[in-house]
Amino acid sequence: MAKNSKSKKKRKSVPRSSLLSKKRGGASGGNVSSGNPINVRSRAEFERYLDDDRPVIVDFWAPWCGPCKAMGPVFEKVGQEFEGKVHFLKIDTEQLQDVSSELGIRSIPTLLVFNGDEVIVVGCLLPAGALLAPTP
Repeated sequence: MAKNSKSKKKRKSVPRSSLLSKKRGGASGGNVSSGNPINVRSRAEFERYLDDDRPVIVDFWAPWCGPCKAMGPVFEKVGQEFEGKVHFLKIDTEQLQDVSSELGIRSIPTLLVFNGDEVIVVGCLLPAGALLAPTP
């Protein structure tokens, strides 16, 4: 029996949380910093970026994580290429444990993409070009 080659990829979901149930958008260009990537230092700062109209890509990482260090330069380069269009945020899972836990982060590096009401778990250890590759 042949497999259907056009089967849809399953997207991992993140747990329901107050961060995910927030109404997104409406504050484009509001009280958020420019420049990519941005090291988020508090839950309130993170929520300000989620309230902005632009998509948000978050890199959950830790200073001791080798794969996180390897992915960092790629994330920074892509973030600079999309400056003004997409927010690229970095969240240290040790400093913002409440945010990481609430979003169900269990391994690092993990990327989450917030676009409108959609949240996508990208995963980790991507090849260098994967962040720029078009999606089918």
